Amino acid sequence: RSEKEQARLVAIIEATPDMVATADPTGHVLYYNRAGLRMLGFEPGLDLSTVRILDTHPEWAGKLVMEEGIPHAIEHGTWSGETALLRRDGREIPISQVIIAHKGSDGSVEYLSTIARDISVRKEHEKRITRLNRVYAVLSGINMTIVRIRDRQELFDEACRIAVEQGKFRFAWIGLLDANGPDVTPVARAGVDEGYLDHIELTARDDAPDRYELVARALREKTAVVCNDIEADPQMARWREEALRRGYRSVVVFPLQLEDKVMGLLLLYASEAGFFDTEEMRLLIEIAGDISFAIDHIDKQERLDYLAYYDVLTGLANRSLFLERVAQHIRSAAIGGHKLAVFLIDLERFKNINDSLGRPAGDALLRQVAEWLTRITGDPNMLARVGADHFAGVLPQVREGGDVARLLEKTMEAFLEHPFRLNGAVFRIAAKVGVALFPEDGADAD
Repeated sequence: RSEKEQARLVAIIEATPDMVATADPTGHVLYYNRAGLRMLGFEPGLDLSTVRILDTHPEWAGKLVMEEGIPHAIEHGTWSGETALLRRDGREIPISQVIIAHKGSDGSVEYLSTIARDISVRKEHEKRITRLNRVYAVLSGINMTIVRIRDRQELFDEACRIAVEQGKFRFAWIGLLDANGPDVTPVARAGVDEGYLDHIELTARDDAPDRYELVARALREKTAVVCNDIEADPQMARWREEALRRGYRSVVVFPLQLEDKVMGLLLLYASEAGFFDTEEMRLLIEIAGDISFAIDHIDKQERLDYLAYYDVLTGLANRSLFLERVAQHIRSAAIGGHKLAVFLIDLERFKNINDSLGRPAGDALLRQVAEWLTRITGDPNMLARVGADHFAGVLPQVREGGDVARLLEKTMEAFLEHPFRLNGAVFRIAAKVGVALFPEDGADAD
């Protein structure tokens, strides 16, 4: 080649942003272009006589280049793969590399050349896509769970499991806010726990010395709180050592809330620092919102189910549920060949109490009667409120009719003697009671 062509070639090689280098077959470096020196953190004018390929990264270069890449290139003429360089400052740079073996006329290898490209940006994009795919998998899994689950505890358990198994989070837990205070009680968890929560005070109280500051902030500010570097964040100082020992490197706290009311918290711990960037947070906030919506939906459904079968004032079964229970007991009595008794109790002059003392006093009386009956029978499932001032009870197994009469007499005497307190005064309440036996008086619950 002419000197002009040679100079042009050198200029092109020196201007390229990729590393271009040559070495002898034993791995001693002969040449680095400017990009190669920058990539490794070397100063221009470096004496290359002391540099070996192995120095560029003892682990990656030792295995992939010296043991696999160079032998493969010598045998087949070329080798390509993804490896890494280690800068002088200790920072690792992933590269895509091609090694070419240049042979002389006798077939022996005279020198090796390589072109290496910094693929840090591509690798970071791949990591980010992988992280986003993990979060998308959690979002999809939890939403499918919400569709089929109608139990709060099952929802919480499944959400934590999905976060760990599909989202690859190191640890996930859900806590509910106590009804009468600023404290949080964990109700579900999955992943690497090892007692991490056992000694942490999960509260927004200012006087709690061992409180988890991220939790306190999330409760106070009602917004997501992120720690993307547990090792360096001062908010994690009190619990840093325990967190790092379990492999936690970043954590986020999401309030589970509807409108302005916080019901609980969702916490996710990642094994990578800097995990929670803008895109991940957008999806995770959506997940927290979906869980909050599901909690509200389940609560409303449970409330509707309760109203369908229970009396709100006394907590006893209503007429519909009581008839279902009596029907079940009748089937058992028929199979067992024994009798069954149903009682109806009508409070005397209940309207007068409402009229003279007020509706709140009447409600208080009904609650006290329900409590007394529950205490006497020992089982609220045997009782019901079936009308405004009517209660019912079932005795699932009766041997003789006389037993029922004696039980009834004893119970009503105790009822008449019991003091009911209304508006600060003591009242004695009378009642009428009727009893029907299966099978003599009827064959079905109605």
